[in-house]
Amino acid sequence: MTDHTYSQVTSLHDSSEDILVERSVMKPRHVRFARIVSNILAPVTISLPFVVLVAFYHTRNQLAAIVYAFITLFFLSIGPLIYVVIGVRTGKLSDLDVSRRSERAGPFLFGIISTSIGLLVLSLVHGPKDLQTALILTAISAVILMVTTLWWKISIHASTMAGAATMLTVLYGAPSHSSTGSRRFTTQHCFVASDFEIAGCVGVKA
Repeated sequence: MTDHTYSQVTSLHDSSEDILVERSVMKPRHVRFARIVSNILAPVTISLPFVVLVAFYHTRNQLAAIVYAFITLFFLSIGPLIYVVIGVRTGKLSDLDVSRRSERAGPFLFGIISTSIGLLVLSLVHGPKDLQTALILTAISAVILMVTTLWWKISIHASTMAGAATMLTVLYGAPSHSSTGSRRFTTQHCFVASDFEIAGCVGVKA
């Protein structure tokens, strides 16, 4: 027995049906630890606190903030995640991380379309401008990453963390020049965050 990870699937024939029995060997500790860290820092996981913090930034109506956060999360994360899960179950995608570079175009396109629809919905219901900007940031970054991944597999995890950290720093961490202490994530910030996203994921594989 070696420490290399493998999974063996055997097919047993019963009188009424085929039974698939999966026997998995325990993965090395460092591999399991890396997987846990990867799941914690996954885009879907990061998007929850990120969207909530943006939605509640200087809000006066907590119920409205929750509704806007849910709308944003649905189009930003939940919809694309469902697409990937269906893809894995139907065999069109290898795994939830979409590890194969050749398989990433579909999820990227779906994510861009979903994010654009979410932006339209937020605009129609007069959602917070910061949340709308977050969706614009995501769409711009997704287009850049989709084009880049045609030749080079780069990290979506690092991209997500860089963009979220940049926007939250602008909202909560940058010094304020106004009397109210309120800051607005502008279009200029959006492009800067996109640059940080791409810079953060260069040379890192997801």
